[in-house]
Parts: sequence; structure tokens; C-alpha cells
Amino acid sequence: MPPTALRRAARICLMLMVFTALAATAAPWVTRANGDALIGLDLGYLAGELRDQPHPVAQLFVEALQLPVFLAILLAPGVAVRSRQGRIGAVFLGLLATAVAVLMAISLHSRIEDYWEPAWEQRYELFAVAVGLVAVVVLAAVVALAAGRGQAYAVAVALLLVGSAAFHLYSVAVLSSLTSIGVEVSPLAWAPGLTWLLAAGCALVAARTDRAGGASGAGGGHRDRVEPGERRTAEPAATEAYGAPQG
Repeated sequence: MPPTALRRAARICLMLMVFTALAATAAPWVTRANGDALIGLDLGYLAGELRDQPHPVAQLFVEALQLPVFLAILLAPGVAVRSRQGRIGAVFLGLLATAVAVLMAISLHSRIEDYWEPAWEQRYELFAVAVGLVAVVVLAAVVALAAGRGQAYAVAVALLLVGSAAFHLYSVAVLSSLTSIGVEVSPLAWAPGLTWLLAAGCALVAARTDRAGGASGAGGGHRDRVEPGERRTAEPAATEAYGAPQG
């Protein structure tokens, strides 16, 4: 398959995986002891039950589950983008993703109440710091894209997707092993973690084929178009080579 076609297929696969993960969040993920089912986007109702559990990562997961989805939707279009207009649009989306992460960090910190125990306060402060670091990584990737470093941007997005997959799979494993909160985890809850891994693979393939296509285009070979100025400079040389026309 030509590099251009493979790059396009990988970009389509990337977006398909991202929106598959988004659709999965609308499916029932857990069932409570009373029979109530919670979809993925409603897992925040479990946050209060996890405050006394020694699993801060799982608690951050239910508090900020939407963040990986929003970041992926906003950052994926910039992977292996070639046109100048496309890169400008991707930079704008990347800045929006940075703002989303910053707002999530502020939101986590603002949830701290005066009557909370110190351990709870420290936990949410760490949550805000962790999400703030994600915002810094996103901003660095966007700056790289704006500077023309598309490969660095694609690798950063792939690493964020791998991190999202690890974050998701670990947290779902913790929730499925906890008996104290009385929930049963559905197999559908694992789906976004797997789609994040597939999306990361698609992002790396798109970046690699984009680099290969750019190298093949730059490294000699046949040129489809000759500029008019080059024709004018080449014609005198051809005339000298064959000699002047005889009268």
C-alpha cells in the first residue's frame, strides 16, 4: 500500500477508535447491589465511596473519566496532518485541549471542602497536580506541532493514548476487585482501554508513514512538476549542447 494511502487509513482508524471509546462511555459499566446500572459517564457517583479506599488512581478515574475522551477527540485530528490549514486547525484544537485539562485541574481542586479530613484534601490536591501535568504535556505537544514538528506531536499523542489505556485498565481492574463498594463491573467497561491501545497504534502508523512519504518526496526521483522559471534556464543549456541552428 502506498504511504499516502496507508497514512490516510491509519488516520481514519485513529478517529474511529477515538469515537468508539466515546460511544462506549454511554454503555452500562457497573451495576450496584440494588440493581441500578451506571453508564461510564456516571461513574462519578462512586467517588464518595472511594474516598476511604486505598486506591487514589481509581478515584481519580471516576472523577475525571471524561478527560481522556475529550483530549483524544481534540488531539487526534492533528496526527500526521500535512496541509497548512489543517495544522492551524489542529493547533487550535490542541490549545482547546490544554484549556480543558486546566479546567479539569481547577475543578478537582475546587471540590475540596472545609470539613474534609486532611487525607482527602491531600488526595484531591494531588489529583489537581496530576491533571495539571497532563495539561503541560498537551501544551508541549501543541507547541511542537505549531513549530512544524509533526512527528514529535504524533508520538506525544500516542504516549497520551497509551497512558489513557493503562489508566483505564488499571482502574477498571481495581473497581472489579473491590467488594466493599458493592458494584459488579460489566465487560463493556474494559472496551475503552483496548480502543485507546489500538488508537495509539494507529497514531504511530500514521506518523511513520507520514515520515516515509515525506522522505520519499524529498529524496530525488521523478518530479511531477517543473516550474516555468526552471524551463527557461534549462532551454539555453539544451541549445548549447546540441549547437546553434545552422542557417
